[in-house]
Amino acid sequence: MTRGKEKKRLEEIAFIDDLTGLFNRRYFYERLLEEKRKVDSRSSEPTDGFALMMIDLDNLKPINDLYGHLAGDRVLAQVGKLLKESVRSSDILCRYAGDEFVVILPETREEEVIRVAERMKENFASTSWKDEKGDPLQPVTCSLGYAFYQEKGRDLDGLIHWADQALYAVKRRGGNGYSGEKALLKESLGSPLFSTPKLVGRTKELRRFKSLLEAFSAAGDRKEGGRLILIHGEAGIGKTRLVREIRQVLESRGGTVLLGGCHEETQTIPYYPFREAFKHLFKERKDQTFQILENLQDHFRREIARILPGLIEIEPSELERTPDPYRLFEAVRLLLQSLSKVGAEGLPESGHTPLLFIIEDIHWSDEASLNLLHFLTRDLGEERIIFCGTYRTEEAEREQGPSLSRFVGSLRREKLLEEIPLEPLSARGVSAMLRLLCPGVKVPQDYQDMIYQKTEGNPFYVEEYLRFLHEETAGGGLQNLEEGISEMREVPQSIQALIQRRIDSLAPEMKEALACAALLGKEFEFEILQKVLNRSEVEILEVVEVGMRSHIVRESFEGGGDRYRFVHAQLLLQQLTSTAPSSLSGRYLRLGGGRSRFLRRELMRSI
Repeated sequence: MTRGKEKKRLEEIAFIDDLTGLFNRRYFYERLLEEKRKVDSRSSEPTDGFALMMIDLDNLKPINDLYGHLAGDRVLAQVGKLLKESVRSSDILCRYAGDEFVVILPETREEEVIRVAERMKENFASTSWKDEKGDPLQPVTCSLGYAFYQEKGRDLDGLIHWADQALYAVKRRGGNGYSGEKALLKESLGSPLFSTPKLVGRTKELRRFKSLLEAFSAAGDRKEGGRLILIHGEAGIGKTRLVREIRQVLESRGGTVLLGGCHEETQTIPYYPFREAFKHLFKERKDQTFQILENLQDHFRREIARILPGLIEIEPSELERTPDPYRLFEAVRLLLQSLSKVGAEGLPESGHTPLLFIIEDIHWSDEASLNLLHFLTRDLGEERIIFCGTYRTEEAEREQGPSLSRFVGSLRREKLLEEIPLEPLSARGVSAMLRLLCPGVKVPQDYQDMIYQKTEGNPFYVEEYLRFLHEETAGGGLQNLEEGISEMREVPQSIQALIQRRIDSLAPEMKEALACAALLGKEFEFEILQKVLNRSEVEILEVVEVGMRSHIVRESFEGGGDRYRFVHAQLLLQQLTSTAPSSLSGRYLRLGGGRSRFLRRELMRSI
């Protein structure tokens, strides 16, 4: 075979999904950009543009759970054939991920998209679904959402988002149907969205991540900078949103992304985030990963079996043997090295895009995982592998805090760590969020300002306040937005729970001291708090430091002197003052407006 033919064959393989025979995600992104360029190049002429259709199976999970993944794989292969029969010859059909599919429909109008959607629905309904033994399975249906690219310069991420939102509007109605972007926007005119469609206000952070990625990927700079990027900030600040965007950046470049997450209830399970990431990888790229494992030496494969039970056959007696942490760490290192040498589609990687291993909520990680991660960041040499972790600033002070603090401190000393802190959004960022969350509605500036003041720029709080307003007005929609915001007194329970968790992490004496500080107002002075509590300067300094580490207070640079202010003052003060000593809280509650000034005067008089 000639070199040209071999290259063409490899390119074809790189763009085909093994299970369904459809084009894969990598090919989808390339063709999406190509269709965009076509529309943009003839923007001065009348054009129908192109449509993007997102398809999601409604009930594959029950089939996997009841009949096993072999039956599920058979269904996916059958779905691939059905979709091929439903689309036009000019359409570009791809498997997007798992049980999700996408179709690019060039030069098309809405009535043509609807005809394709109807054909898909009919083909699904008329199909007899069976497992590998020929036994009948429950019927399979799908939900479809679509959006159009008709104007030059439209954001492709926004296009994908709106097609996806239209799909999930169908899901919320029970599935087995289709909807378009226009219908979704029309429905949304009366009610807010509850999840921001795209990343807002994080241009600087995303640019920093991309620059770190490019520096690490450059052949001559692999020894420079950290291999682990930690993204941290308070709960709800947008760490997951940023990670989602980062993942899309890597995958659009043909890179491999492993995703593992930690949870509060899994802190006692050794190597949980690694187990989760490898489990998903084995499911998506089964043949390739098993081949890599087969190439490992037996003693390394036996150690890997400890964190991947059921995926590797091994004698029970071997698992009962005392584990060897070094061999396990080496086995994981070799596995990642092998994965980094191939692209996302299982072919030898010729570019410089690294393998990215993401671990979300690392503050809930078990100590064994932190030790393994530390080993990998130090001992992977010049391999194109980079790690990304997220953690909540306030959770670092809870039970897992000491382990996480030691881990982070050690990596800083060894210069293996890069950090991307996430701060609250600016007022402009909150306004941008509100425009996305309230499509088709002009939110008055004074109400944008009010939402910003109540949430202090936390994206989750913005979304939860809008959800709360919608529920409080019995689904009255955005037409009642002004009245709802102006009369808003309560704090949504979801936000209360996050704030209370932050307070509950404190020792009783610290909670009481900060509650006294809260009675002084949104800001307090070090000296006045010392006199109120009648404690030494060292004790008050400890109170302030604990408050800052727990993300409850921060330094205030207004007015000079040792002044501090509460983070999310309106939210924290309400819950902190309920724990204040009765002698102070009674006096506090008797004071009306301007309570801070009067209370300070009363306190100073009594000192």
